[in-house]
Amino acid sequence: MSDPNLKLALEIALQTSNLKDLASLTQELKALGVDVSGLSEKSEHLNDTFNTLETKQGLIDLFREQKTAVVEANTAWKDAQDNTKNLAKEWQAAADKADELKEAMEASDEVTKEQKAEYQAAAKEVENYAKAHAKSATEAAKLKDEHTNLNGQLSETRQAMADTGLSTTDLAAQSAELREQSAAATESLNELTAEAENLNAIAQAKITLGIETDDAALAQIEEINQAYELLRDSGTLSSTELAAATEIHTQRVQELEDSLSGATDETTDFATELGKVTAAAGGLTVAVKAAMDFEAAMAGVKKTVDGSPEQIKALSSEIQQLSIDLGLSSEAVADIAAQGGQLGIPIEQLGQFTEMAGKMSIA
Repeated sequence: MSDPNLKLALEIALQTSNLKDLASLTQELKALGVDVSGLSEKSEHLNDTFNTLETKQGLIDLFREQKTAVVEANTAWKDAQDNTKNLAKEWQAAADKADELKEAMEASDEVTKEQKAEYQAAAKEVENYAKAHAKSATEAAKLKDEHTNLNGQLSETRQAMADTGLSTTDLAAQSAELREQSAAATESLNELTAEAENLNAIAQAKITLGIETDDAALAQIEEINQAYELLRDSGTLSSTELAAATEIHTQRVQELEDSLSGATDETTDFATELGKVTAAAGGLTVAVKAAMDFEAAMAGVKKTVDGSPEQIKALSSEIQQLSIDLGLSSEAVADIAAQGGQLGIPIEQLGQFTEMAGKMSIA
């Protein structure tokens, strides 16, 4: 039949190991930016619970062992005392016999060899009893000290049990109660571990999507907005560069905002505020989209004509002005210029060709 107390001790040891695993997982989640304050608090509470259970069950087991040891020491001490008393009686009887033999020898006119031998044997027996009695008395004293020490330890354990709310009576019932508490704590630990594993799965999923946590996403949004505003306000970007920056900014902020769909109310409010910034930038996106389209069209022109950077820049300005004069989109005018380049018209005459072709298309 298995010892239920040993089973409880092993169960507590197992859960203590599981708590360490949970603590490691919690630290990993914390490193990923997940709020683990609730997990940590519950984990610490469970750790305290298992430590308390382990302490109480340990005290109960110790009390049982010490009580058994005290009883055994008391029995050994009493046996030694009884043995010492018996040896004292036998010693006294041997001494009396030796005294009688001595008196008989002294009263006799002639002491025989037999009398001397008998007396010497009696005297030797007295000596042996004296040694045995002394040894037994020493052993009894040693056992008495041992019993006293064990009794003192038992008293200390009894006090420690009282300090933790345990009684020295009905130990079996108290152990059963501790097993029930351990089972409840184990169930709580399993639930907490499942919660941590779920948070880890969510965190890993966000990592897979490129967003580690909501906090990380918010931080990224803030960084992107700051970087964009710095570039926008610097006045050093060309219209094409500003258009590209705006496009990237809008797209990335939108991706990050989409990732915050399951965030808390506070997170959602923050995302909303950032959304206003993005919306404000949206007008600029529309305004510069044409510049991006024109830049793409000019790339086509550069492929069809030969010219220095200065000539290309001058042609670009001329095409933009023609788009205003002719009422056509700048990319449409650039396409006409690209067609002229394909026909072999030199860059010096390409402006005139584009203007004439544009007017013909309108007519």
